[in-house]
Amino acid sequence: MLTFMADMKRTVNAFIRERNQRMSKYDLTSSQVDVLIFLLRRPKTQEVNQFMIQEGLGLSCPTVNGILNRLEKKGFIRSEQSQIDMRRKKIVLTKKGYQSDSILHPFGPEWEKAATQDFSEEEIVTLTELMKKIERNVKKMEDSSQSKKQ
Repeated sequence: MLTFMADMKRTVNAFIRERNQRMSKYDLTSSQVDVLIFLLRRPKTQEVNQFMIQEGLGLSCPTVNGILNRLEKKGFIRSEQSQIDMRRKKIVLTKKGYQSDSILHPFGPEWEKAATQDFSEEEIVTLTELMKKIERNVKKMEDSSQSKKQ
């Protein structure tokens, strides 16, 4: 019997708790960090809107809307009228948003190194391949469910 899903969920939740704790001194949550990193890793010339963030991070519209509202109140982003699609708002990093990169950039590799400190390189490669395989299989299940609804 497969039981790794509960282990995976506990691992993800532990990561989120630790990340929330670490980021609390910057008044950021794990989800807000994900959105900031998403925005920081896009070319400055690329216009980003809420839908792109939803798709890129696999989050629902209400979840992203709440995250963006809180990031805007905290001064990390602002929204402006899109020049590409007048029905949408583009999400723009503020000076404070760009400055957050100096905090967030080293965080990912540092945490990943600590989380895998007793792994061999081969184990890390294998784990990465297996996680991608699971993701592909779940995507197939998701696509199958979508096609059955239509």
